[in-house]
Amino acid sequence: MLQKDKIHPYSVWFLGAAFFLVDYIIRVSPSVLTPELMQTFHVNAFAIGLFSGYFYYAYISMQIPVGILVDRFGPKRLLVVSILICALSVLIFSNTGSITVGYFSRALMGFGAAFAFVGTLKLISLWFSAERFALLAGITQAMGMLGAMIGQGPMSHLYHMIGWRECMHGLGLFFILLCMFIFIFVKDENGNLEQHDVAAASSVKILPALKAVLTNSQGWLNCLFVGLMYAPSACFGEQWGAPFLSTSQNISITSAGHETGIMFIGLAIGCPVLGWISDYFKTRVLIMRVSVGLCLLLLTTVIYGNLNPTWATVLLFFYGFFNSGIVVSYAMASEINSRQFTGIALGISNMSSVIIGALMIPIVGWLLDHLWDGTIQNGVHIFAAHEYKLAFMALPLGFIAAFVITFFQKETGCKSVS
Repeated sequence: MLQKDKIHPYSVWFLGAAFFLVDYIIRVSPSVLTPELMQTFHVNAFAIGLFSGYFYYAYISMQIPVGILVDRFGPKRLLVVSILICALSVLIFSNTGSITVGYFSRALMGFGAAFAFVGTLKLISLWFSAERFALLAGITQAMGMLGAMIGQGPMSHLYHMIGWRECMHGLGLFFILLCMFIFIFVKDENGNLEQHDVAAASSVKILPALKAVLTNSQGWLNCLFVGLMYAPSACFGEQWGAPFLSTSQNISITSAGHETGIMFIGLAIGCPVLGWISDYFKTRVLIMRVSVGLCLLLLTTVIYGNLNPTWATVLLFFYGFFNSGIVVSYAMASEINSRQFTGIALGISNMSSVIIGALMIPIVGWLLDHLWDGTIQNGVHIFAAHEYKLAFMALPLGFIAAFVITFFQKETGCKSVS
């Protein structure tokens, strides 16, 4: 612990984690607002898909710059500015009837939200010992998953009860209040090491810092691991899992969606649990190896085991639970690089998890297109269960590659290199 007051460091971390939670609420909002947005902007589905995508274009492109900035200037002032940017973006979005302005607001959301996760992890690295990193990173990730669930469920009802524009006004107000709390309660003195670390980081030039992180072979292995570990979840849980289960189990797409959704509940629960286990036993690589091995077993069983919905749901919950081994990989990223470069290392790791997942989704789609037997219903391409199963072979291959990578990673024992 970096401060005599044992409550204050947790308050600092919680404020950053709250930003990440609300970031996820606005991130998933288009999925439950599609009809309203089409009506408001007078556009088709492609335009709404593009609207949703602008968030991620800005988010991904900012991950390395965010890492550099939080290392050089510290997380406090950047979180304050980025939260204000998010507040501005949702207020612009809530008051526009132009899709062009909507695109701009969505990109602005992604720009501001890009600081939430990395900035919070940087706060953890500054305010807590290395032995606490995986646990708190896990809880932070869980809060993001909670935000996704709130954005899909409760917020959907709220949008329709009081109106989506009014809800966005409320979220904008929440961002402003959160910004004020961070400005007041996140300090750079009173025993906090942030002031020392920021001063040290400010004396380091950006290009040498990037070189130090990018030439770290263990860092590249860790990036590949976290990307390959999470990519099957993004591919199965966010895109192709529900239509596959609907076809293979002969159930509605809504019921199949509930099945795939359970994996994110498992992920939310597993993140703090596996983070705590990793911290308690002071091991990173072993937890990562066991997690990816069990993910391979569980998801392969769901895809190829011809299970009924009940068993598939149970296995998907445990799959999500063990997929939370990604948070241990984030802890590894913070430990295999100099403390001055934690933000850069975490930004690159976070970007890897998003990019590899984003690549695997179209890869499976491309495979489905080539395996498709030509069946069309109501203008929609229909894929058979066996076509999905063949295309899904990319998922276990990703897990196998991640499992092999763990044998080349060096155990840190929850200790930072500096």
